[in-house]
Amino acid sequence: MRRTDRRYLGDVGQQRRDGRREAVNTALSPTDEELAWARTIRESVTSGGVAVVDGAMIDPPVLARAAQILARVR
Repeated sequence: MRRTDRRYLGDVGQQRRDGRREAVNTALSPTDEELAWARTIRESVTSGGVAVVDGAMIDPPVLARAAQILARVR
């Protein structure tokens, strides 16, 4: 499977042998663009409501996706 397919299916690389850990972590880690997007989203919504970023509505599901991306790099 391609990187994007595995990530789309929810694979976070937790059940892998040690010999492949680095490759799996690299393949499944958020890209720099995804991190930048998630940080922009998090910073735009201050009161927990709805915001608009680059013409797109940012509502709770989008905010949750941004939080999920940021949690993967901690």
